[in-house]
Amino acid sequence: MSHFRFHLPVFLALIAFSAIPAHADSFTSGGYYSGNQNNFSTGLITFTFNGVTQSGAAGNVTGSHGVINGQAFTFSQTFCVDLYDDIYLNTTYSATYTPTGIVKGVTVNNAGEIAWLVVNLGPFDTTTAQNEGLQAAIWSVEYPGLFTFLPGSNNAAVDAAYSADLSALGNNSAPVNSVAWMTPVNSNGTNAQAQVVLAVTPEPSSLPLLGTGLCAVAAFVQRRRLCRI
Repeated sequence: MSHFRFHLPVFLALIAFSAIPAHADSFTSGGYYSGNQNNFSTGLITFTFNGVTQSGAAGNVTGSHGVINGQAFTFSQTFCVDLYDDIYLNTTYSATYTPTGIVKGVTVNNAGEIAWLVVNLGPFDTTTAQNEGLQAAIWSVEYPGLFTFLPGSNNAAVDAAYSADLSALGNNSAPVNSVAWMTPVNSNGTNAQAQVVLAVTPEPSSLPLLGTGLCAVAAFVQRRRLCRI
C-alpha cells in the first residue's frame, strides 16, 4: 500500500477555509515522502491496521499543490487521512476540498485533534523522522482501536517523534476549518487516498476572490525532539 505519508515563534499564513464551499478542483501530489526521494527503500514506518502488519512510506508529501475554487495554492503540509485507498506521487487528480472534516463523504474521526497536529506541529518538522512520526500520530488519533504504531520496529527517531507529538497533543484540538480536507478522484471515477492539507499564500491577485483572504496565526510551540536519521 502506498501511503503519504525548534522552539521558535512563527507566523503561519493560513487560508480561512470556512469561506470556501465544497468544490471540485484539482490536487497534484509532490514527488517526495517526508523529504525522502527513495521512499520505498528508506523512510518507512511499521504499524498494524485492522490487524495486518505493514510498512509504508508516510509523512508530509513535499511539493504538493492544488486548485481550490479556481485558485492555485501550494501546500506546506500534506498528510494522509485514509488508510483504505492509495495515491501516487507526481500525479494530478480531480479533487474535492471541504472545510468540514469530511472526506469521501464521511467525517474524519477526531478531525479537530488532527487539525491541531497539522497546524501546530507540522510546520516545525524538519526531518524525515519527524514527519513520519507526525503521520503515525495522525493515524493513531484517527483510527483508535484499528491503528497500532509499533515502537522498536521503526527508527528510534521516528518512535521519539511519534511519542512527542501525542504528548504535545494532549487534550488540544483546533478548528476543523483551519485546514482543508481533500478527496482526490482517480481517472476512472473512484476515490484515491484522502489527505488533510495546509495551504500557503496564493498569488496576490487571487486574494480578493477568497472572501476572507488570509488569517495570520501566531504559534509558539514548546516541544521536545530527539531525532536521529
